[in-house]
Amino acid sequence: MANTQLLRKRIRSVKNIRQITKAMEMVAASKMRRAVERRAASSAYAKEAFDFLQDLIQSVDPTLHPLLMKPAQSPTSGKVLVIAVSSDRGLAGSFNTNVLKETLRAVKEIGEGASFVTVGKKIRDTLRRLYGERIIADFTGLGDKLLTFAETTPIAHIAISHYLENTFDRVVLVTTHFESSLVQRIQVSQILPVARVVREDTVETIPDYRFEPSKDIVLDAVLRRLVEVQVFQALVESNASEHSARMVAMKNATEAAGDLIGDLQLTYNQERQAGITRELAEISAGAEALQGA
Repeated sequence: MANTQLLRKRIRSVKNIRQITKAMEMVAASKMRRAVERRAASSAYAKEAFDFLQDLIQSVDPTLHPLLMKPAQSPTSGKVLVIAVSSDRGLAGSFNTNVLKETLRAVKEIGEGASFVTVGKKIRDTLRRLYGERIIADFTGLGDKLLTFAETTPIAHIAISHYLENTFDRVVLVTTHFESSLVQRIQVSQILPVARVVREDTVETIPDYRFEPSKDIVLDAVLRRLVEVQVFQALVESNASEHSARMVAMKNATEAAGDLIGDLQLTYNQERQAGITRELAEISAGAEALQGA
């Protein structure tokens, strides 16, 4: 009897956990839909902005602006700013673990010259334990709401200002790219200096641009804007990936809880049936004893 009581308690406990994971799955699904809509709305602009800049820099000398090329004798050679984007909360499967692994891999390649800007508590807490003195800024609270451009521009401004002050030779971004609700891919990209992309699938033509008020002013504004857009789009992609990973993780947890409940219920029924059989045997033995007396 004691064993069946314990099984009933375990079944109730697992059912309560299943209700919680199911609710978290529904919340994550709702947030994912909004995040995916925001991603779709911004991705077209981000792509067009990048394509426009690539067309623009084909027609200018890269030495005209430091965001395009570092001086050959840069005193910061080997110093790299790594912007790592994770989530504030766990229960999202391997989402944060994958970001951490890729960040540590990048740091291993960079060496002692790596410093960090962290987005999200999970990556911040881990890197603080490992490289506490190298974190120059951290941002939290950006994962549970629809991001706005104004909320992400401070990250881009930190990257641009430190790069222009020759604190770092390069700025790279480690984030999660959203491909579908089931597939998210870790992406490491260099955002500074802005790289010139050679398009092999199209005939290369140099557009004829007229710059007003001047080439330097236009180029500076466009380059800064592109970095801001890249950071914003990366965080939007990461936001959608986080909620998608959490939805899948909670769905798997809910299904696993259901399977465990089925196994516990089967064991409970077997124990209960065995108890009933024992009681019947005892009653029969008692009746026979009375008849014999």
